[in-house]
Amino acid sequence: MQQRIAELKLALSFGNLDYFKIKIYFADNKSKKVVEANVCGVTDERVILNHGIGIPINRIYRTFKFYN
Repeated sequence: MQQRIAELKLALSFGNLDYFKIKIYFADNKSKKVVEANVCGVTDERVILNHGIGIPINRIYRTFKFYN
């Protein structure tokens, strides 16, 4: 969990500087999903993406960083 938060905070820093995007693999109540977006914020419980979309950190099982 701490490693996920650290990776998301790093993505937030790069996103603010270089339009850095990240792929986030997460699971909701129905299935596994993936989203590509800029990270706009990170709290103790959620990552905030473009347009105010939030994903609970405990639902994230993998991240993959890439540049746009």
